[in-house]
Amino acid sequence: MSLPIGALTLKERFGSGDPLTQKEYDLMRERIGETLDGVDDFFFPDRRLMAVGTGGSVTTVAFMLRRERQYRSDRIHRTVLTAPHVVSLLQTVRPLTADAIRERYFLEPGKADIVLFGGVLLLEILLRIPGQRITVSDYGLLEGVALERGRWEITGKTVRMQRKKG
Repeated sequence: MSLPIGALTLKERFGSGDPLTQKEYDLMRERIGETLDGVDDFFFPDRRLMAVGTGGSVTTVAFMLRRERQYRSDRIHRTVLTAPHVVSLLQTVRPLTADAIRERYFLEPGKADIVLFGGVLLLEILLRIPGQRITVSDYGLLEGVALERGRWEITGKTVRMQRKKG
């Protein structure tokens, strides 16, 4: 299933101001909610499954919440994000300009102007999944598919992927 929402799409649709107004923010949350309503049963028919998030918005939010100065994959990978964590971050960044977000959170150029939109989407997803928590993976979807199909294995105390022999 593919949904017609993403951080860039949300920015294009709702991001006329910098900073985003409370009215724009509320409308965006409402539209995201309408789009996501009912998909939790599709993605989580078994309520015991663990949610894993990968990609720009999820890893950037984890980086911001950890208050790191420099992005390090080993510190972001396996971070657990909860709805209250994301709510707190969004309350802090919503009234800030993109430049202020970039400076406060040491973000690379191009991430600060979109992270609020991805963060709101992440929050609305969190509110609909079991336990309202998501584990961050700094590996991409291709690595996940390779692991699932048995073509890769995780070895050592730190998570490193290597091709299976044979």
